[in-house]
Amino acid sequence: MTDLLELAEKAWNGELDTMFEHHPVHSFYKGSTELDKDLLGIKGIAGFYIIDSGDGLVMLDAGSILDVERAFVEVRNWRPETPLVAAIFTHHHVDHIFSTELFEKEAIDKGWPKPEVYGHSLMPDHFDRYRNTLGWNTAINRRQFAINVPKFRWPEHYRYPDKTYTEEMNFKTGTLSFELHHARGETDDHTWVFIPERKILVTGDLFIWAVPNAGNPQKVQRYVSDWANALEKMISCEAETMLPGHGFPIFGKERIKEALSTTAEFLCDVEQQTLSLMNKGLSLNAILKRVKFSQKLMEKPWLK
Repeated sequence: MTDLLELAEKAWNGELDTMFEHHPVHSFYKGSTELDKDLLGIKGIAGFYIIDSGDGLVMLDAGSILDVERAFVEVRNWRPETPLVAAIFTHHHVDHIFSTELFEKEAIDKGWPKPEVYGHSLMPDHFDRYRNTLGWNTAINRRQFAINVPKFRWPEHYRYPDKTYTEEMNFKTGTLSFELHHARGETDDHTWVFIPERKILVTGDLFIWAVPNAGNPQKVQRYVSDWANALEKMISCEAETMLPGHGFPIFGKERIKEALSTTAEFLCDVEQQTLSLMNKGLSLNAILKRVKFSQKLMEKPWLK
């Protein structure tokens, strides 16, 4: 079984090859790891997490369709009889939204209340868009991720959120409070979460252990300055545990601050250079050749 805690420390120290062997998207790890008391981590295409609130489990993101069965098995090995009472989807991407399925079936079988799913108010529109563009999304994701599987098809069924919000939302389960904050970054429906009693920060894809995917020409608009602003706002939480959308957890207030601040700095620098060149009337091709990435920042293990 993989020890995500051991890998997290090695990743922070730059001892892992996060461009290939331990790529934050393409690397899967068997099993699960108890990251801290009452906190379980699972890493598939994306990372997702389950926390025991003392009055039921809360899932923080929900993995891809490939994670559905193993998520249920891992959680039930960890907490055999504790119901899943809630799940938070940080955004609509298909590597973050599927693993509530078997828990919902379990709830029906055992007469438990079904888990409530929380997400931003724009999320349902994105699921509708996915369903209306199945062929297009199949094609562009084959291209982006080099998917060479003949029967690959974009998903057409989605778990829509039960409770949505626009700017901020709080709810409490057991002894824990969950503070949901809206941000625009890789998507316009992004949620980041802070659990103050545990000083846990859940970033979704606002932090992915890689240069932020802030420009993707065949997909929907992304928001560079808003993204940086969200990262800077997260710093004020003074979290002690950071659970990212991809890659490995980060532990310790100072480490988390460094990871967030340098990523925000990287985004701001690229956007400011780009705007400066645009305002000089340069063409897209000319701008692409002239924008330079900070080598100092790109030496950080999380900005490869």
